[in-house]
Amino acid sequence: MKRILLLLLFTMILLPHPAYAQEFYNWKVDVELQENGDGLVKNTWITKETKGTEKYLPIENLGDSKILNFKVSDNGTPLEPINNWDSDRSREEKAGKSGILKTNNGLELVFGVGEYGDHKYEFEYTVTNMVKALENGQSLYWRFINDKLSTPPEEIEITVKGFKPFTKDDVNMWSFGYPGEVVLDESTGEIKARSSESLKSSHFATLLLQFPENYFNTSSSLNKTQEELREQAFEGSDYGREEENSSTDRFFEIIGLLFIGLFVIAAPFAIIAGVRSYRSSAWMRKLTKEYKSREKMLEKEYFRELPYTGAFSNLSHILGYTSFFTKENIITAFLLKWIKEGAIEFKSSEKGSIIKREEVSMLFHKSPSLNTASEKEFYNLLMEAADGKNRLEEEDLKKYFKKNYVKYDNFFMHLEGHSVSALTEEGYLEEREDGGHYKYKMNVLTDSGQTLLDKNIMFKNYLEEYSLLNERDSYNVHLWEDYLIYAAIYGIAEEVYKEFETLEPGFQNDTVFYPYYIHHSYLYSSAIQSSYDSARSAGSGGSSSIGGGGGSFGGGSGGGTR
Repeated sequence: MKRILLLLLFTMILLPHPAYAQEFYNWKVDVELQENGDGLVKNTWITKETKGTEKYLPIENLGDSKILNFKVSDNGTPLEPINNWDSDRSREEKAGKSGILKTNNGLELVFGVGEYGDHKYEFEYTVTNMVKALENGQSLYWRFINDKLSTPPEEIEITVKGFKPFTKDDVNMWSFGYPGEVVLDESTGEIKARSSESLKSSHFATLLLQFPENYFNTSSSLNKTQEELREQAFEGSDYGREEENSSTDRFFEIIGLLFIGLFVIAAPFAIIAGVRSYRSSAWMRKLTKEYKSREKMLEKEYFRELPYTGAFSNLSHILGYTSFFTKENIITAFLLKWIKEGAIEFKSSEKGSIIKREEVSMLFHKSPSLNTASEKEFYNLLMEAADGKNRLEEEDLKKYFKKNYVKYDNFFMHLEGHSVSALTEEGYLEEREDGGHYKYKMNVLTDSGQTLLDKNIMFKNYLEEYSLLNERDSYNVHLWEDYLIYAAIYGIAEEVYKEFETLEPGFQNDTVFYPYYIHHSYLYSSAIQSSYDSARSAGSGGSSSIGGGGGSFGGGSGGGTR
């Protein structure tokens, strides 16, 4: 018995003890720009501390800027500033104190961790010459949140306030390095940037703001134009490159890793989370590559009926793994569905007394059957664009989406979320665990989900070859109209319409889809997307670019706890 008790005791000693992970819940940055171009910066870190002796933030690439008036509080208690900070001191010696360390590339703001547990660290400082005068305007180009932090924050918020409220005529804005957005809050005149998901080690947050000449009374200048600075910042970003990138790429950038979940096991060391994150990302890349390879593998395979019985918008997540699915496609499909239901139609007319030009209007006749929350959300956007009228002109549509680009972003984020929920409920997606010792979870296609993806790819193949694979006795006008809606989702509606006319010349007279309805649906969906892209690249805000943002002032790499 004694031996058994000793063995049990020994075993308990060897078992891993529960440990609480280091947590970084929120990083909030508030910036007040002074009329002279200086910036008062306040950082708030909401954390749980379980290790280390000091907190630190590197600030590099200062140029002619200086960091002044650094002060810190911990859970509301001011810390004592000291000279000659010594990082080798113990946690107890550093508790309640703060300091500045000079480095080869700038400096580090440093302060003691204090007692382990929950903390609200607030530290502020003045950055001189934060705003620069350029040859044809002024600019702020600053990295506020670093990459390679010891523990990346779960969410970030950056607010920039001017010496007077900003208006859309005063400022253009772009953001880099994180999944999320930057917008002008016109009710307060403040610029607000925020993340849409937890940050990874590679993420950072850099803002580029551009102002008219003499907006600030700054004495600091750069020998560059606004265009040259934008070109530098845009390098490696997706700003200004919408025509080069497919809408599918943009779609995945918005959703990012929204559907990758990490099963966090009890362990205090950041390396475990890093291994877990790396492996889950590698798994996601492997699966995505497998899914995307299906198009080539099924190139000459056909599926000869509608591939899905639910609302077609639910397919957006699965179709995101194909090369042919774009934002414009799902919008076009909505428009064709509403035309079939008699809810809307397109009218074209000639304008101009000397130079004639065609103008297209969308007419609203009744409310369509709105089968999903996503369909209802998009229909409400169009009704809002029509401003209470039953007629929506193309120019009014462009103006609306150029102004309301954030609503457009939100619609597609909601569409993706609704798609994942529906597909999971129907058994096409499931949360699967992998990773050996370092567990993580993510949503992947089930066997039936893989089959659904394959069916859509093969049905697209079938529609593209429809006139060669069918006889005239297969004619069914209502079924063909449903096929055309799916063809719109695949981006081939105009080609399939011609296939139908080849097989049945009378189709044009029987269907509610006149040829120009297909064309005008594409025209309207493209106008919406191009208006959004134009607003985003022009500095009206919207989604942040994960890439780009190089050569900025401030910030650097690293920081957190050590």
